[in-house]
Amino acid sequence: MLDAARLVFLDETWATTNMTRTHGRAPRGERLTAAVPHGHWHTTTFLSGLRHDGLIAPLVFNGAINGTAFLAYVEQMLAPALRVGDIVICDNLASQKVAGVRETIEARGASLLYLPPYSPDLNPIELAFSKLKRLLRSAAARTVEALWETVGQLIAAFKPGECAGYLCHCGYAHTGLLWSIRLVEPAACTPAAGWEKCQVGVLRERLFKPRLRFKSYAEMNAWLLDQRVIYAKTQRHPEFTDRTTWEVFEEERPHLVPYAGRFDGFHAVPAAVSKTCLIRFDNNRYSVPAKAVGRPVEVHAYAERIVIRQDGEVVGEHARRVVAQAGLPRIGRPPRAVRPSTISFGQAARCKPSPAMR
Repeated sequence: MLDAARLVFLDETWATTNMTRTHGRAPRGERLTAAVPHGHWHTTTFLSGLRHDGLIAPLVFNGAINGTAFLAYVEQMLAPALRVGDIVICDNLASQKVAGVRETIEARGASLLYLPPYSPDLNPIELAFSKLKRLLRSAAARTVEALWETVGQLIAAFKPGECAGYLCHCGYAHTGLLWSIRLVEPAACTPAAGWEKCQVGVLRERLFKPRLRFKSYAEMNAWLLDQRVIYAKTQRHPEFTDRTTWEVFEEERPHLVPYAGRFDGFHAVPAAVSKTCLIRFDNNRYSVPAKAVGRPVEVHAYAERIVIRQDGEVVGEHARRVVAQAGLPRIGRPPRAVRPSTISFGQAARCKPSPAMR
C-alpha cells in the first residue's frame, strides 16, 4: 500500500495570454460581452508537483515542454524539494522519460513511477490544473509578465485540505489521511456514556482504516520487510542523529551474530479442559486426552497449527481452523443500547430468540 503522505504527482500544463472566462452574468435579455484578444498571444508552460498538503517546485517558462527542459526542471527545482522515501509519479510521456531523470530523483532517496498511458484520471494534479486555469481565465492576464506573476500569486490558493481532497478523489488516500491532518473528524457514532467510549474508538479504528489483503504468509512477510526497510531508511537514529537507522544498521551488520535454529514464534493462551475432553480456542473446540481433564493447559497458537501443553508436555496438536467473519466483528454492547441492568428478570424471561438466532 502506498503512503499518500509521500506521493508527489508531477505534470505540466499550458497557459496563454488570451485566456478568458467561458461563463458570465448579464442582465436578463442583454447579451454578455467580453474582450478577447485574437492577435498576438503567447503560450507559457507551467510545471509543478502536487503533495497532499500543497503544490511544490512550481516553474513557468516560454514555449512547450521537451526532454531537455524537463530534466533541467527535475535537477534544479524538483530534486531539492524531495524528501527521503518520496514517490514521484509522472505521466507516461517521452519528454519525462529522458536519461537522467530517474537517476536524479533516486539520488535524493526517492523513487520514480510512471502512470499507464492515457490515464489522466489517475493523476490528481489534473484537478489542481483545472482550478488554476479557471482562476487564470478570471484574472485575464494579457502580457507574459502579468501571466507569470498571476501564476505565482495563485499558488497560495491551493490549501492542504483541498490538495488532500484531490488525492482522495483519485483513490490514493483514505479517510485516515484526512483525519491525520485534522481536516475532518470521522465518527461512526457518538458515545452516550463513559463505558461506550472505548468501544466506539475500536469501531472507528476498524471502519476508517483499510485492511491489507495478502494471498500468502510469504507475501505478507515480504511486505513487512519492505516496510521495515523503508522506515529504517527514512527515520533518524535516536542516538546518532546525523545518520538514519538503516545506515547505522549497515555499519553494525558485519558484527551481528547470526541466529542459530528456527524461531519458535507462537501466541500462548491459557485454557481449561472440559469434562468432554475439549478446549475452546478461536471459537473452535479441540480435543485432548482424558488424562488432561480437570487441569489447566496452555495453547501455543501458530499460524497453521495449535499445540496444547500441560506441565511442559505436549498433550495435543491440531491444524488451526479459522472461521472467516464477514464485515466488522460484533461489539459487546452497541452504543446507546439498553444496559442489562435496566432489564428485569421478568422481561428477560419473556424475550424469545428469533428463528435466525436459534
